[in-house]
Parts: sequence; C-alpha cells; structure tokens
Amino acid sequence: MKKTIIVSILSVILAAAIVFNFLLYKKLTDSRKTVQEYREEIRTLESKVEGKQKTLEKLEEKAAENRSLESKLHTVEDQVRTLKTRVAELLDQKDKQQKKYEATIKELKASLASREERVSSLQKDLQESEEARKNLETTIEGQKRSIGELEDRIADLQAQNKSLEKELAQYRQKESTYTQRIQELSNKLERQQEREQKEEAALMSNIQELKESEQSLEDKIEAREDSISKLEKQVQHTKQEKQIIKEELKENKDLLKGLQERIARVRQERESMQKELEQLRSTFKTLVADLKEKVEQKGVTIEKLRGELSVTLVDKVLFDSGEATIRPEGREVLQSLADVLMKEEQKSIRVVGHTDNVPIGPQLKDKFPTNWELSVARATRVVRVLDRFLDPDRMEAVGCSFYDPVASNDTEEGRAKNRRVEIMIAPRLIDYQAQKADTEPGS
Repeated sequence: MKKTIIVSILSVILAAAIVFNFLLYKKLTDSRKTVQEYREEIRTLESKVEGKQKTLEKLEEKAAENRSLESKLHTVEDQVRTLKTRVAELLDQKDKQQKKYEATIKELKASLASREERVSSLQKDLQESEEARKNLETTIEGQKRSIGELEDRIADLQAQNKSLEKELAQYRQKESTYTQRIQELSNKLERQQEREQKEEAALMSNIQELKESEQSLEDKIEAREDSISKLEKQVQHTKQEKQIIKEELKENKDLLKGLQERIARVRQERESMQKELEQLRSTFKTLVADLKEKVEQKGVTIEKLRGELSVTLVDKVLFDSGEATIRPEGREVLQSLADVLMKEEQKSIRVVGHTDNVPIGPQLKDKFPTNWELSVARATRVVRVLDRFLDPDRMEAVGCSFYDPVASNDTEEGRAKNRRVEIMIAPRLIDYQAQKADTEPGS
C-alpha cells in the first residue's frame, strides 16, 4: 500500500517535472523568438541610421554648394568694386571735360556776343549732362546701398552656415554615441541570454529610449531640412537681387553711353563754332579794310565790338539839325557802305538812331513830338537808302532817343557825339534750335 502511494507520488512528481520542463522549454523558445525579434529591430535601426548618414552626406553636399555660392558672391563683389572704380574714373573724366567746356563757353561769350542764344542752348545741354551725372551718382549710391544689404545677407548666410555645421557636428557625435550604444546592446544580448528575463525590462526600456531618441533625431533632421530649404530660398532671392543689380548696371552703362554721345555732339558744336569764329575773324578783317578804304572820313568811325562791326556816323554827316532827310554827302557815304556790304550777303544790318537830350523845338513838335520819333525816323531813312542796294530782310531800324549816350550831354561836344547813327554789322543768326534738332538721334 505504501509502495503504491510512493509510486503515485513519484508519478505525480515526474509528471509535474515533465510539465515544468515542457513549460520551461516553451518559455525558453519564446525568449529566443523575442531575442530574434530584438535583433531584427536592431538591424532595422541600423538601416535607418545608414539612411540618416546618407542624409548627412546630402547635407554636407548642400553645405559645399553654399560655400561655392559664397565664392561666387565674392566674385560678384569684386566685379562691383571694379565697376565702382570705373564709374569713379568716368566721373573724374566727366568733371575735367565739363571744366574745359565751361572755359570754352566763357571764351566764346567774351569773343562772340552775337552767338549768345547758341551758347545758351549749349549751356542747357551741359546742364542736362550735369543732371544726368547727378542722376547717375544717385543711382550709384542706391547700388552701394543694395551692395551693403547684399553683404549683410551674405554675412547672415555665413553665420547660418556655421550654425548648421555645428549642428552637423553634434549630430555626428550623437550618431557615434547611438552606434556605440547599439553595439553594446548587441553584445549584452549575446552574453546575457541566460539572464534574459532579468534583462528584458532593461532592454525594453533601452529600446524605448532609442526609439524616442530616433524620433527626436528625425525631428531635428526635419528642422534642419526646413532650415536648408529657407537657406536655398534666400540664395535664390540673392540671385534675383544680383540680376536686378546687373540690369541696373546695364541701364547705367546705357546712360553713360548717351552722356558720351552728348559730349561728342557738344565737342562737334564747339569745333564748328571755332571754325565759324575763325571765318568771322577773317571776314571782319576784310570788311574793316574795305570800309576804311571806302567810307572812313571825318565824322565816320569804324570799330569792332564783341563780334560785331560798328560804323558810327555823327548826325552832321547825314542830316541837318533837327531833320531826318539825308543830305547828298550822306547818301554818298551810304552808297559806298552799300557797295562793301553787297559782297557780304551773310551779314545782318542793324541801324540804330541816337539823339542828345535837348528837347524838340516848337517848330518841329508837330513833325517829331519827342526825340524818340526823331531817332526812329533817322534810322528808318538810312534803312530806306540802303534798301535800294541790299536785301531788306537783312536789315532793321531801331531808335534809342537819348537813352544810350556815348558822352556827357552836359557839353556841346558831348551832345554832338551823342547825335549819331550806328550801323551794326554782324553775322546773321542761325536757328540753333533747328540745327540741334537735326543732330538729335532719330531725327
């Protein structure tokens, strides 16, 4: 009976041992499967880390591209500095040319008063050139400000690039730490298979931390990618600004070209005026010689005044006292003068009558109420005589009464000098504005 009980107990113990061994074997098999799953997870993490390494390589390539862009921007800065130097040289040359033109204009004003309208138009052109130069200086100043802003943006890009490089270094350091950590976990799993149950909780905790670190790393990488995208947009914006600067420089070149063309036209005008001045000098010398030979006598004077030739006849040569009828001797003088002027068809003739300040006498009041009427009548009579020999559209008659004296009216000698007729002989005026319009581009 005891044997049977013992056998039964042993059978139960044996069955329990078999069941325990079976359960232990099953749990061991499950643990091995879990370890295998952990290893597969580790391999997946390693493949992800490799992917992140490739992403890092791409980031390094983009950083290299940014450095290349910085080099190109430095080249653009050098070109802009060269352009600044060239513009300064052009402005210096323009200032020198402008001083020369101003000196030339002063000489022309002093020697050729009859060309005042033409010189005035030339001064307007020079003023327009000065305004164009000022506009160019304003444009260059704006470009300087744009270049300064561009340099500030370049500095910001460089600072962002340095920050990105620092973050890349930190990322590599973390990557090395994670790699070492994964290796340590793999070694622990291989060494501690017998203590799987004790290490399971710690391993799960480590894997969870690793997942969290991976998520954090992915978030940081995404943030870096956003930063790189913004950096690329800034680079694109910088390229657009560079294009705008190129277009502005092109406009400035066109403006300089137009200014140079205008300066060339001014030079041509100056040379033309100098040639005409030489011709006028030669013509005046010939005309003066002829007039002196023909009409110079007592009471007739010939002189050159500011580019004009003046023939002055005192009143007793042409008129009786208080009269406007030309005497026969005066007609002979005017005939001789007309013979000379007939050879000079390009000369204009301006006859100006002058009187002294003695009021008109009562016997002449009806005929000449004031000295104005007398001076105009005498100038008109001279023109009427010359009109028989010369082209009328070359002449004009003017009366100045006693308001343009050449001597004092307080003495009889001075009053005799003031009673005169002046015949002003000058080159005929050219429609300078029309000539200028003919030389304008597109005319």
